Amino acid sequence: MSVFKMMAVAWLVLSTLPCLAFAGTVIETKPSSGSAAPEKTFMTVPGVGRLPYLQLFEEHSAPGEELDAFVVRVAPRLREYSRETGFEACGVLASDGARFAVIVGTNQAHTLCVNDATKVPAGLTHSGHTLHSHPVGEYRVNAQDRLVLGALTPLNSRQKRGPAGFSAEDIASGHGYVVERDRVLHQAGQNAVREVR
Repeated sequence: MSVFKMMAVAWLVLSTLPCLAFAGTVIETKPSSGSAAPEKTFMTVPGVGRLPYLQLFEEHSAPGEELDAFVVRVAPRLREYSRETGFEACGVLASDGARFAVIVGTNQAHTLCVNDATKVPAGLTHSGHTLHSHPVGEYRVNAQDRLVLGALTPLNSRQKRGPAGFSAEDIASGHGYVVERDRVLHQAGQNAVREVR
């Protein structure tokens, strides 16, 4: 099993849950079994624990496509994933100055998604923005959720999601986009939230 340290992590979560940046997070890669299925890895996040990570897709902007337009085009894929599974999906928006791209993944959790700031397509770097989805409706707590909600939260218990939009923790984690219901929002701070069209 190979192990390497991630350079930076932005932890994005739904309202009332902490959103923190971690350095020194360890990611473990399971050896490929020869299947065509996406490779599952595991992240050990200080103060949280060991989380699965599954890459869902990689998307690149069209020539001349602006960041907002790129996010709006990619958003339905995150929305559909969250609608089908109830899990958050997320990615670091990357750029080389002329184009944008994102690698979207999931921790298969209803309440969080961990971004690795170094997990960007070759030749691109973190743009300073992230992207994540907020599922809607109630959910049943799984092992990943319980790492954040606490050991006293029973597995499979029903939980209600927080209010729509960005949580205070999302705002504190830095600039980014959230995909929820039928809209995409961008925030560049508490007083700089806008709907993206």
